[in-house]
Amino acid sequence: TTTTVPETTAPPATDPPATDPPATDPPATTPPATDPPATDPPATDPPSEPATATEALQAAGGYGTFLSLASQVPSVQSLLDGPGPITVFAPTDDALSGVTPPSDQAELEQLLLSHIANETLDAAAIFDGSRTEVTMASGGTQPVDQVAQTIGGASVSQADIASTSGVSHGIGAVMSPTS
Repeated sequence: TTTTVPETTAPPATDPPATDPPATDPPATTPPATDPPATDPPATDPPSEPATATEALQAAGGYGTFLSLASQVPSVQSLLDGPGPITVFAPTDDALSGVTPPSDQAELEQLLLSHIANETLDAAAIFDGSRTEVTMASGGTQPVDQVAQTIGGASVSQADIASTSGVSHGIGAVMSPTS
């Protein structure tokens, strides 16, 4: 005897009807207008104080002749480049124009040391109303005239040029050598 198994048929597969989604354009969007972000200028440290009197006078400008003469005398150059304290009364290039420096090394040294004090004196300390002289590295003194505001007969044309070794002042004349 044979039995037949009825055939089962799966319902035919039907795909849903193909429908395209409705065509929609994306909404037109314009990026909002933006100004570039405000940027502060980069923070900068204030200019650093020159390390030596030589550097301070170079940065100030107008003292090349004095610095050139000083570079010829090792003892003077070491004072200008040393730790201080010093005060330099540097004749300007104009003050030194037409001046013939001594050709003798010892005389040149004495002249230059007569423009350097072994202490730090800003203009307020020099012209404080009571100071009558400043002792110089040459061993002598330069007179201070409180009324005329001069030292060694020279007027201060640029005061308080700071350095880590002290202070320099530009002067409008060459002071006489002291000893």
